[in-house]
Amino acid sequence: MDDESLAAENAALKRKLQSKAEALLILSRELANCKRERDYFKEYIDKKQITKEPKEFIDFEVIDVLPHKNERRFVISPEVEELKKKLKAAHAELKELRKERECHSGVAWHQREELIQELEESKLRTRELASDLQALIDEKEELVTERDAYRCKVHRLNHEISILLKSKIPMDIDALIVENKYLKERFDQSLAEKEMTQQMLSKYKAMLDKKKMKGTVKLGANNTCGGLVVTHKQVQQLLEKDFSFWKTQNLELAMGDLRSLSLALLESLQDKTLALLHLRKTNKILADRVNALETELSKRSSVFPSQILLEGHSNSQMDKNLNNIVKEYKENMQATNKPEEEYTEEGGIVQVPDNDEALPPYLQELVRKAMEEITLNSGACD
Repeated sequence: MDDESLAAENAALKRKLQSKAEALLILSRELANCKRERDYFKEYIDKKQITKEPKEFIDFEVIDVLPHKNERRFVISPEVEELKKKLKAAHAELKELRKERECHSGVAWHQREELIQELEESKLRTRELASDLQALIDEKEELVTERDAYRCKVHRLNHEISILLKSKIPMDIDALIVENKYLKERFDQSLAEKEMTQQMLSKYKAMLDKKKMKGTVKLGANNTCGGLVVTHKQVQQLLEKDFSFWKTQNLELAMGDLRSLSLALLESLQDKTLALLHLRKTNKILADRVNALETELSKRSSVFPSQILLEGHSNSQMDKNLNNIVKEYKENMQATNKPEEEYTEEGGIVQVPDNDEALPPYLQELVRKAMEEITLNSGACD
């Protein structure tokens, strides 16, 4: 806005200066004409003086013109002086405006250089972003290719597992892995509970095999498996004794019985605590399982990664090839007139006969590879 206003003012001053210069030029022309007329009249007067003809010197036309010219000269001369002053002032203003314009143009050039530098940086950043975008697009294409490969692999594994397990419904490898993990946790929990139960049974078996002591109740007897064993009957007999029993018995014997009772109760408490801990772990596993099932039922959508991967996946060429292999096997069986068991195809899932030798070598190789991959995946998940 400042540059535009200064340019407009400069143009107005230039127009003003041009008009004043034109007026001054006109006045200078008139002044030159007046000077020529003056010279002419001077020459004319000089000629008349030389010829000394005073009568002819008097010319009424010249007498009439000279006063008019003199008056006009006196009127125009102040205007000429004023115009000269205005011209000098205009020249001074024009110099100042040129200086200001040079200063502003210097600032504008500096800003222009900064803008050019920013533009170059923006272009460089744009090139970098374009290269990053191209790299991301390439990475996306690679990921899409890997996804398609994994999708085909998972679909093939599910198909082969369904064939191997003779299932009428499609099997999901992720569901089998999760079920295997859950069963493994339950199996470990059952082993721990079994070990604890065996320890308790060994204690009570040692206690029952040992002969009962006569006269007194022996508490906290050591068994062959280590630890102290106490029964509810022994504790009840000890507590039902009269107070005189504690007086008649030896104090050291009574203290030993009480110490044995305390140790036995502490050990029993530890066993109960361990059993409670195992029970809590079991409840936690069951709660996680129930929560997963509730989430699956509430969403009514795919839960496992393989199901998400197989969304929108149609029957692949791999299944067609496998069906062709099974069809060839069936034709070979019919050609050799071997007894063939029930053989059905339902929804792309083939139910094969129970005979292990019925599978051709290439199909057995496919099943073996699938089982190896399933074993590796199960080991990685565990």
